[in-house]
Order: sequence, then structure tokens, then C-alpha cells
Amino acid sequence: MPDNAKSMDVLPLVGSIIAAHLSSAKVPSDELPGLVRTIYDTLASITRGDPPRGAPAVSVAESVTSRHLVCLEDGLKLRMLKRHLREVHGMSPEKYRARWGLPADYPMTATGYSQVRSKLAKESGLGTRGRRAQPVMVKRPAAKRKALKRRKKGLRGRGRR
Repeated sequence: MPDNAKSMDVLPLVGSIIAAHLSSAKVPSDELPGLVRTIYDTLASITRGDPPRGAPAVSVAESVTSRHLVCLEDGLKLRMLKRHLREVHGMSPEKYRARWGLPADYPMTATGYSQVRSKLAKESGLGTRGRRAQPVMVKRPAAKRKALKRRKKGLRGRGRR
């Protein structure tokens, strides 16, 4: 249990909290080690300066939908979670995933939003630099071509007629 000298300061607090709790509540003997471990871990994390971890705003399963993601910190519905975490909570996606025990492949962008952006990018030709067809020359209407020729002819030598 003790990791360093600082954690030794926590042990008397753990003992007094356990004694106070057991004086007013009945706890089965097989649950006692888990209770001691939970109290110790909580106090040790506070002494390390870790912020206390509360309950998420929504369950992890409910936090991911195709239209939006729900931030576990504050419950906001967002299409892109990464910017919100950085600007509002000062967290990177890695810290967010570690804080809530999320897998490394937990999305930071809603899948529906990603699909729409992908479709728009493909329609506009992004990412096809080497494979893009050559631009097609569009011919102007005959009347406009003749007017441009006359204008050019008139401006070359003498000016206007």
C-alpha cells in the first residue's frame, strides 16, 4: 500500500476514518480490505494533487452517438470533443481518456459529423492532387468571341474606329 514517505502520513488518517465508519456501520469482514484500499487510494490521490474524480455526467455508453458526443466532465453535447476539452477543461484527449478509464480508440469526433465532412471533402476533390482530371476548357458563345476579337483588333494599332 505505501508508495513513499508522503503516503505514510495518510495511514493514520485511513485508520481514523475506518474506525469512525465501523463504529456506526456494520461491514462484513470480507469487504473490509476493499474499504481500506478505497479510502487509502482516495486520500493518496488527494495528497498527490490529483483532482477528485466524481461521477461522469452521463454513462460512457450513452456518451457516444452518431450525431454527437457527450462530455463526461460537464454533460455538454458536442460534435467535436477535442477542442472543448482543451479550451474549457485544459485537458488533452489522452488525459481525458485516462481520467475516465476510456479505451484508446474512444472517439473525439461524432461519427455522423465525420461522415458528412468526408463526403464534402470527396465532392470538392480534396486529396486527389495526382489523380485529378485536367481542367476542361469551356468555349465562350460565338457572339461573345466575335465581340472580343473586334475589341482586340480595334485596340491594336490606331485605337478605336
